[in-house]
Amino acid sequence: MGNVQPINLYVNGCSWTDGDTMDLAGLTKNGTGRNYSYPTLVANKFKYNLIDESRYGGSINRIIRMCWEYIMTNNILNTIFILEIPNGFRDEIYSNKIGRYFNITSGNLYNSYDTTEDNAEWYDIKKDVINSYFNFCNFDEFDKKEYINLMGLISYIQKYTNKIYLIQPYDIIDKYNAYTKLLNDSNIIKLSDNTFKSNEYKLIENMCKYEKLSLGDELNNGIEDTHPGIEGHKKLSEIIIKHLLKHAINII
Repeated sequence: MGNVQPINLYVNGCSWTDGDTMDLAGLTKNGTGRNYSYPTLVANKFKYNLIDESRYGGSINRIIRMCWEYIMTNNILNTIFILEIPNGFRDEIYSNKIGRYFNITSGNLYNSYDTTEDNAEWYDIKKDVINSYFNFCNFDEFDKKEYINLMGLISYIQKYTNKIYLIQPYDIIDKYNAYTKLLNDSNIIKLSDNTFKSNEYKLIENMCKYEKLSLGDELNNGIEDTHPGIEGHKKLSEIIIKHLLKHAINII
């Protein structure tokens, strides 16, 4: 029994997963939002060791990079992976000048008021970054490469374990047909519950909006914010727990 290793729950995604979003909105006290987030609730339920690398504004490319970094230094056989797949154009870029990665979204490329990266370092490099994307990024080619890299990561993980689960992946997995047999129903966590008005939601934002589980509903301040609130994260955790109990019996 002394050699039994704790199970790691590795979670990555963007603001639909990141509990800090509740802090930023003022729903929870600063620094406590992740205590209410679905990664924490799922990990607590099964007594998993949680590695939650989600962050608002995060991209698929960020998830891919960080997953590989995790795999390089951890036991993949003892890990459950839950990846919430961001939608829309997103990327990350490394600044040699600053010495770190920055999150890129369509918001901070097009909207001067976007706060995906709201810091002095970003404003120092912002003009160069925007010029670089518009001069050198073909967005169709970007989508194709992003898809191949994500499916390549999943393919590698599945060589060792099938304990990889995706949330809201449809926007990317339906684009191309290169990996049609890679994923099955056990790998996709469906946003479905017998209390819902709809049979299944494709996106977390729609689930939270139409089931009144959003930050906007809980703040009740007249501002529509469809990110999950405390009840939204609780419902997500219930859906995930039910899925894991059905599909990951031998690792629970």
